[in-house]
Amino acid sequence: MPKKIIFILQSLYKRIYIFFEIINKIPIFAWYFLWFILFIIQLYYLIHYGIDLPLYDEWWSYFPNSPFDIDYLFYHVGVHVVVPTKITMSTNQTFFGLNFNYQRIFNFFLYAFLILTIFSILRISKTKSKILFLIITFYFSGINWWVLYRSDTNAYSFYMLFMVLCIYFLQSFNLKRYFIGLIFYALMMFSFSTGIVSAIVIFIFFSIRIIVLQNKIKYKHLRLLLLFVILILNITIWNIQLAGYPTRHTYPYKKEFWVFLAHLSGWIYGYPYINGFHAFISFVFSVRVILLLFWNSVKQYSYFWQGKGWIVLTFTFCVLSTALQITFGRAEDPPGVAEAAKGAFRYSFFLMFALPGILMGIESILPKTKQRMYLIFFVCFCLFGYSRYLINFNYHYKWMANSVKEGIRCMYTEEFKKTGFCPTIGADDIRPYFEQARRLKLNFTKRPEIKKIQW
Repeated sequence: MPKKIIFILQSLYKRIYIFFEIINKIPIFAWYFLWFILFIIQLYYLIHYGIDLPLYDEWWSYFPNSPFDIDYLFYHVGVHVVVPTKITMSTNQTFFGLNFNYQRIFNFFLYAFLILTIFSILRISKTKSKILFLIITFYFSGINWWVLYRSDTNAYSFYMLFMVLCIYFLQSFNLKRYFIGLIFYALMMFSFSTGIVSAIVIFIFFSIRIIVLQNKIKYKHLRLLLLFVILILNITIWNIQLAGYPTRHTYPYKKEFWVFLAHLSGWIYGYPYINGFHAFISFVFSVRVILLLFWNSVKQYSYFWQGKGWIVLTFTFCVLSTALQITFGRAEDPPGVAEAAKGAFRYSFFLMFALPGILMGIESILPKTKQRMYLIFFVCFCLFGYSRYLINFNYHYKWMANSVKEGIRCMYTEEFKKTGFCPTIGADDIRPYFEQARRLKLNFTKRPEIKKIQW
């Protein structure tokens, strides 16, 4: 290799390393202030561009005659049973006539609470690196603009929140905290369909922890039995609710499964729209580091299975199971695997939470020189991915608002009067649901431009 190229690479490495050192020297209060600023900016754009109108699933899933009816609360939305989401929407309907702007604001505060909860638990789990503060900064970026603009996607936040709280409380030796963990365990399964698979992962990891701890934990057989009973009961209820519902599956022996999963891995680092090269790099790096994390959990079992490291390990593999289930259900969505991967960018919401586990996997690498090299690549790769979402909140929220306005204009057209179809706000004939909303006198039907719509 020419000396000039070697010199350039060495200079680049030194500059990156200096930046890496600066990250570790930023005071903690400065990180908190940065998060607060990002929170306020994003909240402003959510309110500024918010339009009180349902979108897609919100038309046909959340207009009940009896908001708190048990059958309604447990009835599936697609393949999901989303009880906490329906409770919040029903509460909104009862007090505010189902104001979708209010729902977005509530959802955003829930999202912020989720991020801070995960941060607090990771700090308790002895994840002390300042890079963790950088990761939380990425979470406050605008990468989840689509999820946050939708009103029913607080199901994502509820699912992740109940998951991390369940793992945190279940790892405790205290029996009262264990029972709190059981409550969150059940809630997680009724928050999103992937909660079932995550519940199985938690049960397996909890069983291994019980075996490793042996006589150090009281009532270990009872704890395991109660967890198993709740798991089986919830799986049964979930299957009864979805009996006969058509689903699409892509199995691991198909190429499409792995192509889609590789694209998903790019979303961990902030790349929702990526080419084959990015997908390959993301997939190889992620798999290698997660395998290192698991291998180190075997070698350092006293920390990972007896101590606080169990929280991060279990949480990371729950996120991984979520990615696998999304791939299983979405890889062959029309028109093809590449387009399906791009169209499902909203699932970056889940994948980004693999970052703390990957960080812990890197920090468990020995020797230090190799660890430093991995960390530098990790930080740079994330910065390139998330940077565009840290500097341009306006673009995406404005785009969503314009799509909703286009949908309102569409409802005045002759085509809508014939078909009831407006692609920017619904994927089907929305007229019967519109009539239901009018009968219920929901808040958005009282707006002047909506009142005039007839067919």
